Amino acid sequence: MLTERPPLAADLFYPEDFFRDGLLQYPRCKPIVPYLQSIPAGKTVEAVLEELQVEAESDPERQHQLVAVRYYLNSVINGCQDRWSCLARGVTNYVTLLDQLRRSRRPPMRI
Repeated sequence: MLTERPPLAADLFYPEDFFRDGLLQYPRCKPIVPYLQSIPAGKTVEAVLEELQVEAESDPERQHQLVAVRYYLNSVINGCQDRWSCLARGVTNYVTLLDQLRRSRRPPMRI
């Protein structure tokens, strides 16, 4: 997996260097990371997080763990975006889309 590219949801908890370093910053989420790394077939990361959120309604420690996951996700996604931006050097599909939109506009009528 190329960690510079922003990951898909299922890849956000890979035990690779970049993500492992992110987990070191937020140790409180470590007890629930295995649930998010080994998701059963037919389930999504979002579904597992939703189940954990239901547990958090009656478990204050689970609440704290999920807050740590939120901070972890913010940190990892921002880091991936920064690394991808440097690697792409500003050449993205968004820049091309904006150029296509600019060209599709009709020039103003001259009177």
